[in-house]
Amino acid sequence: TRISPSTCIEYEDRLQLADHVFIGAFNFIEASGGVVVGEGVQITQHVSIATHSSHRAQRLLGRGYVDWPGDRPGWL
Repeated sequence: TRISPSTCIEYEDRLQLADHVFIGAFNFIEASGGVVVGEGVQITQHVSIATHSSHRAQRLLGRGYVDWPGDRPGWL
């Protein structure tokens, strides 16, 4: 397994890497929710992997997401 020194990994203790993994340059891996990378997987350059996001809610509700009353739907 090889990881480029320019890759940023957050919550490294929750990242599981199998054998023969290649992670290229300038990647971001946020593993707070747990990430498993299987044997032989190659992650090239300029890739972001995140285990949480509000992107789905923002995409569905648009500007209404900001003023949504109560708990915001789709918050992951």
